[in-house]
Amino acid sequence: MDGKDRRSPDLFDRECAVMDRFIANAKSYIQISSGGLLLSITFLHEIVGVPKDERVMPGPVLIGAWICFLLAILAGATYEYFAVKFLEWKAGVPRSHRNIDEWLIQHPWLMYGVMLGGFYLGTFLFTVAAIQRFP
Repeated sequence: MDGKDRRSPDLFDRECAVMDRFIANAKSYIQISSGGLLLSITFLHEIVGVPKDERVMPGPVLIGAWICFLLAILAGATYEYFAVKFLEWKAGVPRSHRNIDEWLIQHPWLMYGVMLGGFYLGTFLFTVAAIQRFP
């Protein structure tokens, strides 16, 4: 095979290795985002001093952080799916149907970017909410 063949085994093996690292990274962001959701509640009770039996009244900034963390979790899980589908596409596995997700299969980086943006914006908003609530 020509070294420039897009389906050469060596190139595909390298693509698999790279995608494996990105998938592992996405899993880390999913776990950290989940931890961010839990940390925000723990923070309000343990650091700010809201009694555990009292209802937490989150402000709009904290709600924004929660939404961003949830978006990061969903985008990360979606990225993992599309990353595997990307490798199937690169391997030449025939698809039984064509639909709207075809573009995302060929460009899974979009969901990865959404995951990163959601995580970092959520982290920023959580920090702002923490500063606002700090006694």
